Amino acid sequence: MIKLKHIEAIRNGDFTGLPISDTSTAVNMTGSWKFFRPTLKPKKSPCLEACPLHILIADYMQEFAAGNHLAALEIIRRNNPMPAVTGRVCPHFCQSACNRTDFDEAVLIGDIERALGDLGLAQPYSVENQVCHEKAAIIGSGPAGLAAAVFLARAGVKVTIFEQSEAPGGLLRYGIPAYRLPRQILEKEIKNIVESYSIDLRCNHKIESAGLDNLRKEYDAVITAP
Repeated sequence: MIKLKHIEAIRNGDFTGLPISDTSTAVNMTGSWKFFRPTLKPKKSPCLEACPLHILIADYMQEFAAGNHLAALEIIRRNNPMPAVTGRVCPHFCQSACNRTDFDEAVLIGDIERALGDLGLAQPYSVENQVCHEKAAIIGSGPAGLAAAVFLARAGVKVTIFEQSEAPGGLLRYGIPAYRLPRQILEKEIKNIVESYSIDLRCNHKIESAGLDNLRKEYDAVITAP
């Protein structure tokens, strides 16, 4: 039986209101008393954002974890033509940004990249038969010159690299000590690139300023990558 004081309170409107729904709550998939449905916003992973080359790190980590090592290697090679080199000398900003550190420790991205890069030393690059009948000359065989050669060759461009030193590599060879980047690793990486993409590499070939005019006449594009 309702007490008289409660009836009096209702008559006088002296009661606390409660939020109710005047329509069906069947669409509320998160519970009866939830006001908002959680949503997922697509964002780039922190490791991808931190990587200067924007390698799809999460994608190749999934392939690596599944045992698909060659598939993981191909994902890296899309953006990075020299994973065996960068696996050793890159500061790996991606690993520092890994959000796994909020739970225990960062994923060892650098070590995995190095292992996949070493695996790739014996794996030729996948080359599509694209031909655009254009030629490009690249002056310098350092990291910039080699990377430019790879991406041009992928587009079907016939590439020639002119290197003034007796051996290719530029900064990789003459600026990084051998204990950090073993020369046999560098040489295998460069050899793999040159042979896979049929690049014409000419060492001991210095291009003077006067020779640039001749290159411009002979080639469709000239890239300086000292």
